[in-house]
Amino acid sequence: EGGFGLVVRNRYLLLIAFHVLLLNLVNTVGEFILGSLFAQHALDVVGAGDALREARGEYIRTLYGAFFGWVNLVGLLIQAFLVSRFMKYLGVRGSLFVGPVISLITYGVSAVQPALNAVREMKVGENAVDYSLNNTVRQALFLPTSREVKYKAKAAIDTFFARTGDALQALVVFVGTQLALAIPAFAIINVAIVGVWLAVVGGIAREHKKRSTET
Repeated sequence: EGGFGLVVRNRYLLLIAFHVLLLNLVNTVGEFILGSLFAQHALDVVGAGDALREARGEYIRTLYGAFFGWVNLVGLLIQAFLVSRFMKYLGVRGSLFVGPVISLITYGVSAVQPALNAVREMKVGENAVDYSLNNTVRQALFLPTSREVKYKAKAAIDTFFARTGDALQALVVFVGTQLALAIPAFAIINVAIVGVWLAVVGGIAREHKKRSTET
């Protein structure tokens, strides 16, 4: 049986697929929010006009360089010192909720106070957790599954459903920009998506508990 067939016929795998999709959707909409704030900050600092376009681009690249530097550093520290503790004390099921809760806080604050410094720091934390704890937990979800699932269904989830999340982000951004939505509105959209994500994560936790008990 193919990977997609395994996913659509299995509630646990389907929930994991939606978890990956929603995680990517929330994260990439967040990247759009941060990029918009960077662009606005560059206008304020460097100035407007075509003559300053290259200077604004260079300034934005500098902002992104510092941002990803912090993401990589914080992600490394979380992976080295905190992930094992989360897994030990919260387990796979408890650790599943850490990422969505951080995203909920990030975009809840962004909806109320979309200031660059606050959003950037919270986005550093969200991305760092995604690259460390979220990734570790996502791999651990496949431990109580068959060899066929690990090699077929997981590949379908990690490719198709992850990229579908990215594609949906493009749709959200396109519709939002056509409607001239402000940054707080995009943050509110992300809060709503995180609500669905938390419900999906709750379903995964229940299914994972069943499989762990059976194993």
